[in-house]
Amino acid sequence: MKDQDQKLVAQKLANLDEYLNELEPYLAISAKQFQSDRTRQRAVERLVQIVVECTIDTNNIIIRAANLAIAATARESFQRLRDQHILDDLITERFVKKYVELRNVIVHLYEKVEPKTLYSSAQRLMKDAEAYARQIHRYLASFVHAKD
Repeated sequence: MKDQDQKLVAQKLANLDEYLNELEPYLAISAKQFQSDRTRQRAVERLVQIVVECTIDTNNIIIRAANLAIAATARESFQRLRDQHILDDLITERFVKKYVELRNVIVHLYEKVEPKTLYSSAQRLMKDAEAYARQIHRYLASFVHAKD
């Protein structure tokens, strides 16, 4: 991977960390309190959207840099990285089956996101996005070691 691509991925991961830090305080209340706070719900919806989009963008940068076939969908971008052993099965499955769908529902307003579902999904996403970042950092580190 070229240095410029590594820097771009590293910047995306720094952004992801920032978004997760922004999200955390919105979830530092009980589920019951969250359900009655519409402003907080909207903020969490937007941050969930941004977190998921950041991971998709990161995937696509890696795919392009590795000269892999372009992913036709967001879900496919996670599967491509799994196929290259960059992401593990669990993180791939959660993003493919849960978070991309949640992002689509939020963005396209397919249906109302129930506050209880949003709260639990956002809490899980925080942990899974951190695991995603660790796996991408490990991938980037392989290029640093390859230069040595």
